[in-house]
Amino acid sequence: MFRRMGPVRHVLFAALAVGGSLGYAVAQEGGDSTVAAEAAVANASAGCSAQSQALQSAKRDKDIIRATCLDDKLRQCNANLQNIKRREAALNEAISEGDTGRTNHEFTVIGVLSQKFKMLAQAANQCVGQDLFDTGDTEVREEVDLFAPDENPAVITGVPDWPVPYIPPPVSALVAVLSAAWSPLTASAQGFSADRAASEGPGFKVGRLVLHPGLSLEGGYDSNVFLESTGEEDSFILRLEGYLDIATEGSQRRGQGEMNEAEPQKIQFRGGLGAQYYHYFIDRVPDNVGADAHVDFSYNPSKVFSLQVRDIFRRTVRPFSNPNTTQGSTISYGRNHNTATLDLVGRSKSQVLEGSVGYTNSLEFFDADIYGYGNNMTHRVPASLSWLFFPTSALIYTFEYANQQFRNPDQILSSPTLLSENNRVSNMIGYNGAITERFSLTTMIGYAAGFYKNGEDYDDVIARIDTRWRPRPTITLAAGYDRDIRPSFIGNFTVVNRLHVNAQFTLSGALLLGVRAWVSFDRSGLALSPDGTLLGNQANREDTRLYAGLFGEYRFRAWLALFGKVGYLADFTDFQYAGTGALLDPAANYQKFEAWLGLRVFY
Repeated sequence: MFRRMGPVRHVLFAALAVGGSLGYAVAQEGGDSTVAAEAAVANASAGCSAQSQALQSAKRDKDIIRATCLDDKLRQCNANLQNIKRREAALNEAISEGDTGRTNHEFTVIGVLSQKFKMLAQAANQCVGQDLFDTGDTEVREEVDLFAPDENPAVITGVPDWPVPYIPPPVSALVAVLSAAWSPLTASAQGFSADRAASEGPGFKVGRLVLHPGLSLEGGYDSNVFLESTGEEDSFILRLEGYLDIATEGSQRRGQGEMNEAEPQKIQFRGGLGAQYYHYFIDRVPDNVGADAHVDFSYNPSKVFSLQVRDIFRRTVRPFSNPNTTQGSTISYGRNHNTATLDLVGRSKSQVLEGSVGYTNSLEFFDADIYGYGNNMTHRVPASLSWLFFPTSALIYTFEYANQQFRNPDQILSSPTLLSENNRVSNMIGYNGAITERFSLTTMIGYAAGFYKNGEDYDDVIARIDTRWRPRPTITLAAGYDRDIRPSFIGNFTVVNRLHVNAQFTLSGALLLGVRAWVSFDRSGLALSPDGTLLGNQANREDTRLYAGLFGEYRFRAWLALFGKVGYLADFTDFQYAGTGALLDPAANYQKFEAWLGLRVFY
């Protein structure tokens, strides 16, 4: 069903991967910068042409995984081709004006871009199974690794959050594998919008916009709906989800398979709405509807100065604790969260330096009055600075100030746990990038402090290290450690030390499988009630949390997929809550098993 690339195309890809930088280097040593630039542009153009031919071949073979991978590489190739052509024009202009400093600058940038095209050619080789560094038989599939060497090292992805207090609903395996190709919109949006953008189909074109609808029907089982240590209640669950995303026509669509590459868009937009209907087969959980909406807007995303505006709304409705109240049979577990962000990004003309500063407003509120004490708003001012010193490596510094306020002061006085307005600061510095074509690394270290009006403050070291290894085109392995300090409804904050591993595999071109596991050792601040007494039997809540899960997806067609997920979540703690009020966190240790199976269509 799936054919290896022919020998002629194999030789073409190999020549493009090596010849691009070689031609540039030979011309450079000869001292003729104009000839070097022409050679670099010619090789870049040939590389994009070869990738376009490979993409068309993958589509004819109906190889979904290979086509998706090559589509991403072709999009990046076309965008960088326009960039290197502009640099060549700027170089010729500087030479004609006799501006030696500007000539050297543009020449250096063209050299960096030539290395970028080499990496893209190697990545395209892996997409079709023609690995230049493996002369034996190879598989002909590859996943688009979230940390692949050809992606922007100036952008740090967030550490995947763990499913506390519940295992999240299943998402497509392709979501985890193909998400976030570092575009200015989807990479920043994180969450659901980035996932959809990665797993969507070609869409319906309406003018300069593209519509992407999707629908899924799923059945699930939860062994411990209310996260209890004794008297657990289990339930089967029915979930129906639908969404519609709207986006500006991407450069990959306008330039895909064409020799005339698309110009970078000055305005990029993505927006969408989604809804999830839940039905539990027990009386204590009423039917409810979750929702999400997002708007992502970027102006001048590839220019020296750009503006990014995002708003994400997310509503979850699954139980997150046992309310311990007579309202328990009819209470709504709706939890609503809205995040609005404005970022100003500045870059040097060479794209070597990049900095950003912004403002984020986060609002969280609950449907049920008994949880109203947890309604809060957080103002954040994030900033970052990165230095790209190789095509695939960057030094990064990040800083953030946050101010959190609770919206119902009267309820806080009678809440089951002490809550306090606070100011928090954090900063980190480190490295992000590819060490080899198969191995990449993120390592960050920093310091964080939190100052609370009531209760305990904190100041401590935070750190993160993530390693990603792709031994074969069809296998991606990742492992890491992160130490963080997070806001908490118990004890003001929680110090988190977590180890995590992930593995993803592609089989037969249409089946994706994944394994994910982590263990976290957490310790809260001083856990108090509003009157100053201890919240439980210990001064601090200490937890060992464990998760292990398997997921898979099989695509019958490019628009139809069957997916499933099983997961085990456990929280081991000796902490026992001494009160009777409804906590926003599970009151005691628990274990739960969850499984899902569903069918989805998307376009």
